[in-house]
Amino acid sequence: MYELRLALRYLLPKKRAISTSIISIISFIVISLVVWLCLVFLSVTSGLEENWLSKLTQLNAPLRITPTSKYYSSYYYLIDTISQNSDYETKTIAEKLSAPQSNPYQSNIDADIPYFWPQKETLSNGSAKDLVKDMYSSLQDLQKQEPSLYFQDYEMSGAFLRLSLSRDQGEHLPLKTSFLSQMSYLLSFQGSNPHLKELMLQPTVDDINHLLIQPEIPITQDAYYPTFKNEGINRSVLDHIDILEVKSNSKFSMSGQILPEGVEFSVKKSPFSSTCTILNKKNNKDDCLKKVGDTVYINKEPFNFHELTFVFEKPVTMKVIAFQNKPTLHLEVETEIQGRKSTGSLPFLGLTIEKAKPKVFFDIAPKSPPFWAYYVKDIGWKLPEKGVLLPKSYKDSGILIGDPGYLAYNSTTASSSQEQRISFKVAGFYDPGVMPTGNRFIFAPQEIVRTINASSSFLTTDSATNGIMLWTTPIKKALDIKPLISSQLKKRELDSYWKVESYEDYEFSKDLIEQFKSDKLLFTLIALIILVVACSNIISMLLLLINDKKQEIAILLSMGATRKSISLIFGLCGFITGLMSSFAGILAAIFTLKNLDVISSFLSSLLGHQAFNASFFGDHLPNHLSYDALFFIAVITPIIALIAGLVPAIKASRLKPSSILRSQ
Repeated sequence: MYELRLALRYLLPKKRAISTSIISIISFIVISLVVWLCLVFLSVTSGLEENWLSKLTQLNAPLRITPTSKYYSSYYYLIDTISQNSDYETKTIAEKLSAPQSNPYQSNIDADIPYFWPQKETLSNGSAKDLVKDMYSSLQDLQKQEPSLYFQDYEMSGAFLRLSLSRDQGEHLPLKTSFLSQMSYLLSFQGSNPHLKELMLQPTVDDINHLLIQPEIPITQDAYYPTFKNEGINRSVLDHIDILEVKSNSKFSMSGQILPEGVEFSVKKSPFSSTCTILNKKNNKDDCLKKVGDTVYINKEPFNFHELTFVFEKPVTMKVIAFQNKPTLHLEVETEIQGRKSTGSLPFLGLTIEKAKPKVFFDIAPKSPPFWAYYVKDIGWKLPEKGVLLPKSYKDSGILIGDPGYLAYNSTTASSSQEQRISFKVAGFYDPGVMPTGNRFIFAPQEIVRTINASSSFLTTDSATNGIMLWTTPIKKALDIKPLISSQLKKRELDSYWKVESYEDYEFSKDLIEQFKSDKLLFTLIALIILVVACSNIISMLLLLINDKKQEIAILLSMGATRKSISLIFGLCGFITGLMSSFAGILAAIFTLKNLDVISSFLSSLLGHQAFNASFFGDHLPNHLSYDALFFIAVITPIIALIAGLVPAIKASRLKPSSILRSQ
């Protein structure tokens, strides 16, 4: 195909056509830069949209089923209020699901059914409906078709939160106690949520060190660790962590176990006690220590190994090789003292954990559960007894795992309203994302939420306090599953009792989702306009090229080349320019996205503050290439370039060879 060969030859820069070559290179660079900028921008904005959508739906689920007003006025719901088997109380969805019978009413024991109540719900064939169990059955049938679908009932309430913070102020100073109070929403813990791992924050070293010095331990643990009160360490915490590094603190002392033999160290021997301070650096001015067997020589004066107590001048970090928790607590450590490698065994006294790896995932349920939220294979996420999850903002305020507190709520009786309290301990933190009320939501065990919900009237909208959350992977698949659920409910004649909502229908996120869609469309249109402007350079380039190649065009036409071939040659010039520019811009965009954190850090250092607020953009900017954006750029750029090349190409095909050759 000679047209393609000629198009490629015309695009190669030549010294004889310097002006055309410069315009050609500039066009290539401009289009490449625009492709690079558009692809990076669209990928980042697409990633931000996915992150925000993920955080919106991870906490609230992309799908939600709630009872309608017809459910709350149904015979099925009201019958519990006059039934002895139901303790004359309405039941939640979970209680209805686990109830042995759909209709607890006994005519020979219970009061007469009021005449104005609705009739008992039945199917068109006359069989009784179980509004909850039938609905769960439809979800289980759907789950067989969609294995990525998970669901769990939820309960929501509200209470007054009060946390107690006891912190160590240093040696010889009493503990400082402060309190944090806030009115909060309570949401039952979502152990079946497959995305909970992405919300959860791992226990930190500060959390672990705080748990180790907790003054209280469960009675069941005391039997396993009878020496706890003497050591002052909650050793049950150590069952679920791998200690990697420890650091000496002001209370640390040793009898020289980790000092290597035959090596001289610079120390300061106290003249009033048996304490030797090991200096940070070796020098010739201070005392010289050398260990030989059970004897320690200080300035050649012998001392019994066990008569001296050694401390460090400055805190020393030690790598933990192994540690033994039972029956006595010892660490095998490795460190450097004055540039010399030292190893040995130390008791866990006067040491602070510097680096550790908490165990969060278990194949089988542990006999002694950790003090934080943990995951058990084939079961899901679990909380320790009376443990709650708090939003990340509490962690930023200094709250640590293990801090105690209570939830206060009012319980209304016939004659008065009394304050009730439920104690708890902080079991972890989660990232609430961009949800407006996210910093007030607390994950609590379902029994706590149910107790408060049954005893108080904090929330007046019944449908808001109880329902079913459904999760899908990927999140946007929820939009396809929603009509399937509605169809299943309609088939079972349950659609009037249950309302199915997707994340696009939630009141708190509806406006945000619509704004995401509008912004995405707007950014795409802007990218399209910029690409059109950039590709307009091709017109100038080809006009210069045609003017430079007029004689060749005339010769080709004289030799029998068709005008269509001439148009194709210069049309291919525009298309190839757009294609090569797209390829170069895409490679540059991939490189930029992979190094986006470096660029962000550089911008932050120039500005003197964080360039991108973590509240909006997250801890890291999204650096994944958007395949939708890639497809859009890779397809539209060559097409625009081809269209831009058609105008000069048509002009080239209309040249008259006789006039051109005569003028030459």
